Parts: sequence; C-alpha cells; structure tokens
Amino acid sequence: MSYYCRNSVFRMTWRSRGVAAWVGGCLILVLSGAASAADYRIEVLEEAPPKEALSPQVASCLESRGLKVIRGSSRTYCKIWFCKGISVGKKGEGYALADGSLVGVIQYARKGSDFRDQEIPKGVYTMRFASIPTDGAHEGVSPTPSFLLLTSADEDRDPAPQDVETLVEKSSQSIDSSHPAILALKPTKDGPSPQMWHDEEHDWWLLQTTVQTAGKPKPLKLALVMVGYAEE
Repeated sequence: MSYYCRNSVFRMTWRSRGVAAWVGGCLILVLSGAASAADYRIEVLEEAPPKEALSPQVASCLESRGLKVIRGSSRTYCKIWFCKGISVGKKGEGYALADGSLVGVIQYARKGSDFRDQEIPKGVYTMRFASIPTDGAHEGVSPTPSFLLLTSADEDRDPAPQDVETLVEKSSQSIDSSHPAILALKPTKDGPSPQMWHDEEHDWWLLQTTVQTAGKPKPLKLALVMVGYAEE
C-alpha cells in the first residue's frame, strides 16, 4: 500500500522548508517485504554508555545499563542506552514525547541502516524524538507518525531539547545525506519487556522496551523498528 502527498501540500507548512523537505522526501513510502537474512534478539547489556564518545552532559542523562541487539547467534548489531527520564509532550496520534527531546544513544558496531534504508556508518549517535504534525495538511502521508532521528554524538553535545529544523539538518549531515537518519516508532504489543519481535507482514524487527519519562511515575512502553524499512 502506498502513501503519498502532493508537493504543493509540503510547500504550505511544517516550521520550515527544510523540515517539509524531510517529510516530503522520507515519507513517500511503499512498505517493503524483503526477506531478512537472519533472526535478531536482544540481551540486557551490563555495560555503561561509551562515555569517551559522549559529552559529560549527555552521558549523565543515560541509564547505566543498556540493551544489545544481536544478529544470528552472536554478532552484535548495535547497543542502546535510554535516558533516565525522557521529556513528555502533548498526546497525539503517536507517542506522547516532546519533539526534539533526547531519548537515548545508539552505538553501531558495524554499519547499520535506517527506516529509509540509508546507510548509517559505524559509530555513536544520539536519538531524539520527532513527530509528523497532526494538522490536516499532513493527514495520511505516512503509516507512522513518530520517529527517532539519529545525530552523530560528536555533533550533539547538549541534552536539552532541540528545534526540529536544526535536528533534521544535523541528522542529515551525520550520514552525509539530504535526509535525516530515522528509526520508526510503532504501536507496542502485549508481552514481556524488553523483547525483540518480528513483524512478518512488513519484515521489520522491532525492539520493544519500557523507558522512564521525566516527572511521571508511570513508565512508557515503546516499540522501535531496528531492522527493516519502508522504501520509496
């Protein structure tokens, strides 16, 4: 099933032309059904975040333990550390997190790929939340309203929320692309947390876990597409 939006719509608004270009470029999607080469699983990671690659301010926001995504029997795909308290925003169609807020960091042991099937070079990246506006101009343009944008940890040193336009630009530069590096957030399902599960319809591997939100005692469950993409 394809999702599209006419260029004239994206000329109208979403904060700036730069952000509109992201929406128009990365969300003209046709869901992919390519087969995975191997299964994926997760392990709890009894390992501190890579402080040598992070600013002290960002490092101090992170949990002391993380999660490791493993491909096949033993190959590490990536490691993730979530924040101790993630900023919340207004309740919308997707996740109720604040746009531009720091969600965690991810370390790719080798090159990875994002939800647009763009290559992500080996290294450490911050993950920040961004959502598609729920105004009438953007209704139905994407099967997913919520994303995490990746930015090289070298270029993202301040944990404070970022303007989305700036975030889009920095993320795009981090992978030397005209589009930001994105990981899609999807609805969660019943079951233990954390877990890794396979969406057979789209051939997506999702990491489902529970994170802590700032100022709220109730944790938030999220499901993040780690492997798989929706291509143009």
